This record gives sequence, C-alpha cells and structure tokens, in this order.
Amino acid sequence: MKMRNKVFTIVVALMITIFLTLYLIVSMVFLQSFAALEKQKTSESVTRATNVLSNELSEISSRVTDWAFWDDTYFFVQGKNENYVSLNLLDSTFANLRLNLMVFINATGQVVYGEVFDLNNSTGTAMSQDITEDITFRSTLWNFTAKDSKMEGIVLLPQEPLLFSSKPILTSQEGGPIMGALIMGRYIDAREISYLSNTVRFPIAVTRFNDPQAQNGFQIARSSLSNASPIFVEPLNADAVGGYALINDVYSNPALILRIELPRDIYNQGLTTVTSFMALVAVICAIFGAAMIILLEKGMLSTLSKLTNTVKEMGTKEISPHTISRFRTDETSILADAIKDALSQRLAAIEELAGMVGHDLRNPLTSINGAAYYLRTKYESKMDARGKEMLKIIEDDVAYSNKIINDLSEYSRKIQLEYVDTTAKMLTKQALFLVNIPKNIDVIDLTEDETEIAIDPDKMKRVFVNLIKNAIDAMPRGGSLAIRSTKISDGVKFTFSDTGNGMSKETLKKICSPLFTTKAKGMGFGLAISKRLVEAHGGSLSFESTIGKGTTATIFMPTKTKPEMKNEIWVELPTLGAQPAIESPFLPG
Repeated sequence: MKMRNKVFTIVVALMITIFLTLYLIVSMVFLQSFAALEKQKTSESVTRATNVLSNELSEISSRVTDWAFWDDTYFFVQGKNENYVSLNLLDSTFANLRLNLMVFINATGQVVYGEVFDLNNSTGTAMSQDITEDITFRSTLWNFTAKDSKMEGIVLLPQEPLLFSSKPILTSQEGGPIMGALIMGRYIDAREISYLSNTVRFPIAVTRFNDPQAQNGFQIARSSLSNASPIFVEPLNADAVGGYALINDVYSNPALILRIELPRDIYNQGLTTVTSFMALVAVICAIFGAAMIILLEKGMLSTLSKLTNTVKEMGTKEISPHTISRFRTDETSILADAIKDALSQRLAAIEELAGMVGHDLRNPLTSINGAAYYLRTKYESKMDARGKEMLKIIEDDVAYSNKIINDLSEYSRKIQLEYVDTTAKMLTKQALFLVNIPKNIDVIDLTEDETEIAIDPDKMKRVFVNLIKNAIDAMPRGGSLAIRSTKISDGVKFTFSDTGNGMSKETLKKICSPLFTTKAKGMGFGLAISKRLVEAHGGSLSFESTIGKGTTATIFMPTKTKPEMKNEIWVELPTLGAQPAIESPFLPG
C-alpha cells in the first residue's frame, strides 16, 4: 500500500476513533452526570415534600399544646365545664384549624367527646363507634404517664391515613395530675394532598405501602424503598421523573409511599447538549481530517513522492541490482535505503579523511614532542620555574592532541574483534592495573572468577578503564566504586556503581552521544567508543543515575565462545555542531 493511501486510511480511522471515543465518554460520563444531577434534584424535591408534611404535623402538634394545656379543657374532661363544646368546638374551629378529628379522653380512658369534621362540606358529625373503638384500643396513643409525653405521626385508619398529635391534658400552667389526653388529626386525603402539592408547586401522590391496587410505579418503588434507603428515583417516561419516599407510621412501620412528579428538564437539556456537542464534534472531525490530509499531501506526501523518484533515478546509476530491488517497497523504505547507502559511503570517506588528518597532524606533533624532549634533557637545569611550567604545558598538550587524533581514528574506523576466553575477575584486575586510583577513592571488586566469557580483552579493557576513570572523575572529594559481575541466563552483567553526585535526565539522554562532553577538555568520544565496542560484542551499555546519590553503568555481555560473527562494525555518523558544556558528576569523554 502506498504512503498516500496509508495516510488517508490512518487519518479517517483516527477521526472515527476520536468521534466514537468522545461519544462513549459523553454517553457514559456526561449523560450519567446529568442523570445523577436529575436524581439529586429529585431527591431534594422529595425531601422538600416530606418536610412540608412534617411541618403540617408540627402545626397540629402546636395546636394540641394550646388546647391540651388549658384549664378549660382540664375541667371539661372532668365533667366540670358544660359549655365547653358549645363555646369552643364549633365548625369554624375545625375549618380554621383544618382538622378532621378531635378526641377528648379522660383519665379513665373513656372518650368524653369526639367529632369528625368534613372539611370539603364544612360539616361535623359525632365520631363513629368504629373510630371510637379503634382509638380506645390503641392505648399507646393516649395513655400518658408523664407530663412531657406525646404521640404524634401517622396512623392508618380504615377511612384514611391520619396525621395526628396526642398530648396529656394539663392545666394552663402545665400542672397535673394528668386528666386524660387530647388527640387532633388531619386526614391525608385528596384535599390534603392537593394542599401539599400547591405548597411545593409540583404534583404529589400518596398511596398506602401495602396497597395491592397501587400503580405500577408505586409497586416498583415499594421493592426498592426501605428504612436504610427511604428515597427512590425512577424516570416515569421521557418527559417526567418520579421521586418516591417511604413514610413510616407512629409505630415505625412502613405506612405510606409519597411520590412527586417533576419534568425531566435537566436530563433533556443534557441530552440536547450532548447531541449538539456530538454534531459539532462530527463536523470538526470531518474538517480537521480533511485539513490534515490536504496539509500532509501538500507539505509532505507530494514532496516525499518527488524525492522518492529522484532517489530512484540517482540509485539506478551506481548501486547494485540487489539494492534496486529494494525500491519496490514504499517511499519511506526507499528513502531509508538510499540514506543508508549514502551514509556508508560518507563513513568510509570519514575513515579515510581521519587517517589522512591523523597522519598529517602526528608528524608535526612528533617534531614538537621531540623538541620538547631535547629542551628538557639539555636545558631543564637552566630553566626557571616559569620555563619548566611552559615546557610541561607543551608536553601535556602534545599528549592531549595525540589522544584526540587516536579517538577520532578509533571512532571512524571499522572495529576488528579478536576473541579470547577470559573471566570477569581477570578482565577487571587488568583494567584496574591500568588506572591510577586516588587515595580517597575506595574501589571494591566484587566480580566473579568462575564465569568465562569470549571477548576481545584489549577492547573491553579500554571500556572498563574509561568507565572507571569517569567514576573517579565524578568523585573529586572521594567516595567508593563497586564493580560487580552477575551471571544471568544468557550472559554476564557488569555494574560500575559510584557514590558521586549523579547526573540529570538531560545528561543521561546524551551520555553516549559522540562529540558530547561535560569536561572542560575533551571531544566526547570516550563513552561513544565504549558503547560501540560493547555493541560490537553483541552486548549493551546503559546508565542509571540519581542526583545526590551516584551513577551506575551497566554492561551486558553475552556468554558466547569465540562466536562466528561479522567483525567489521559500523555505527551512526556523529552529529556535528556546537555541544553545550553541562556540569555533571559523571564525566564522559
């Protein structure tokens, strides 16, 4: 498949993936958030409705207090106030207090007076025998032993659920003894439910908890409501959501289910927002995808296609038929092969140039070194301190220049390996012998002598020496260097762990790059050459560092016995240009 077709396919697939991903996120997160917000608001409205019902009960309780703690009532239940009923228990009293029931019970448990009032027709009737017996039977509603006792809440009567309050009858100064109880109640009927709905400004419906003829929504809510979860929210349809509340009676048993009905404004607004957003995303994805394809076509694909044709024309004149066969792949592979061929030619040219430069520079350096030797042997005794210092500078700079030439030549030439069997302990000892260890550096050799490896000892000694010197340079105030070898399944792992100041992440990324150094002097070839030598053996070189704790260099070498492998090794061409000097406790190069 051509690059152009690949890019088109990838861009289209990417846009579709982005759209579907956003759709899933919006559906699973945003819509769920709107649904959760709808549930929260509905639950708050349910709580508001139940609070209104509680306020109704508080109002009744306040009225009972006014009437029960009154001398007239106190004497009435004892039969000492014959005008009490005619003066106080009028139809207007029931209407003004919005009461459906008022019962006076004396200290012996007898109903002194009871009346049921129809608020719809504004007519009162004597309390029926059934209600009288029901209330008399429920002695906990009126049989008080303490002045501060009370019973209030909901009781299920055969006619309607009753919202009531009952308190002991005392004197106006709340003195005793208790002469009975006063019960006031209000039916939770259609009139009361309408009043509650007008108060909270949304529809309310109430049904008995165990009503077998309740609507389906109430039956679903009944299975989900409990004392632990007294509120349940369930959408009724696409336009309305229902909020249900469990209401217990005065005995803490499930008595009623209250339902409010709200429009689904929040969820529908969220649905509209999500739909509009996804439509906008679809348009943006289409525009962005088309723009990306156009920009890639004009900015890269057409140019890459022309470059590919040019590379083909250049390659067919000088490269082999085997190389020409590689042109049958896509444009990137063709370009990579062409660059690889050009790079190989450039590396060969650099090797030749490095040899010529090294030869031309070594001749004058040899003369300078010889002249310095002559001056030292013939005239050193006659020189003052300044002259001797200048002579040493000449000798040091000649040695430093020779090192640069050697590093450049080493890096640019092919690596030839001569394998010899040796051990980790022997290799480490030979490398340590070549390094001048300062007195303030403690070197700990923990390498093993049992593991044999096939390597080029001269090449690997150079790697070890370079790592040891770098570790020493990283600890100018002293420290310790631990060298370990560990036998693993397919090779040997060497670690060089110092206690220097460590390196930053930026330095770690460039540590083995040619021409990168953090030293005041140096070309930055030391670790680059070391990495080449290790990789030429089929191994790897890596670094880990923590600022303030130190650096660990790790070498992995495969355990092969004189492997049959290609000994001529090329590596990437170094990037030429100015390299910034970065202060580092581990000094490559």
